[in-house]
Amino acid sequence: MDNQPDLFIPEFRDFLIATAISPTLIRQVLDAPLLQKLGLIREVFGKMAIRHSTNMLYRQANYNLLREESEGYSKLVTELFSCVDDYDTPTTREAEAAFEKIKGLIGTFDLDVGRVLDVALDVHATSLVKASKFFVKLLRVSSWWPRSNTPFDAIIQGGLPDWALPLPSELDESAIAE
Repeated sequence: MDNQPDLFIPEFRDFLIATAISPTLIRQVLDAPLLQKLGLIREVFGKMAIRHSTNMLYRQANYNLLREESEGYSKLVTELFSCVDDYDTPTTREAEAAFEKIKGLIGTFDLDVGRVLDVALDVHATSLVKASKFFVKLLRVSSWWPRSNTPFDAIIQGGLPDWALPLPSELDESAIAE
């Protein structure tokens, strides 16, 4: 069809209508230039598709690396260290206020939540002796602390869950029994 651009378009359109194939399926299977010639999509579709795929590929949802959003992460570290210096005997209210400030920094600078936790744990590690009580309270009031009452034994600590393990053979069972 590329050699003779518009020669068979009316017949092909009539053929597609006669077969009663859904327009959605036709749009999924055929190329955009042919769909434009058939009148099934607008001419701006190609430009919109390029713009959409560019946004999906190159737009960043949030900042993970310290160098990408240095102001946000530096304010986070400053906030954490100032909380450590301010509270000798921290209360839950002070930990909640600190976590609210952290959430504000996450929203303001579009910081990655996992990276914020990593930075908070790094600051905790550098001031472990001085501020361990504060950081434990901060983690308890944060959304990073687990809220379910799952017993510790039920948490999978590595490897495969029981249902995914291979079944033992009869030789293995006899060796275990002995």
